[in-house]
Amino acid sequence: IRQSPTQIWRPDITLYNSADGRFNFAEEMDSQVKVRINFDGSCAWTPPVVYNANCIMNLRTFPFDVQDCYLKFGSWTYNSNFIQLNLTGGNQSDISNYIPSISFTLAGNFVKKYNSDYSDQTTEENSQIIYDEVEFHFILKSL
Repeated sequence: IRQSPTQIWRPDITLYNSADGRFNFAEEMDSQVKVRINFDGSCAWTPPVVYNANCIMNLRTFPFDVQDCYLKFGSWTYNSNFIQLNLTGGNQSDISNYIPSISFTLAGNFVKKYNSDYSDQTTEENSQIIYDEVEFHFILKSL
């Protein structure tokens, strides 16, 4: 069945290193793209989204430089007791929709999953708060 995303719970997966201050998907997508709910209870929701992220550039060796730019995603409010992020495509990104640039080439890519411990930011003693985080790295080389 297909259902409006406003009618079901959605995880608050966030781009941590957002460059434009928009840390979540556009709110206007909430009512435009339906969630597909399968017979086993699994859901798929794929709204079209464009993210803008910061990438620190080191241009000391320009034009022979290589940059490691990444997108870091995770839940903003739910720890790994509630949301667990899993890598399904191995340790590389799906780049089937990659559009080549005239300024650089994609020299490589990899994905890392982290279990970050934010226990020191809680007021509860002896409690460990772990959040799943995923980074999609893109190695860019100047042309």
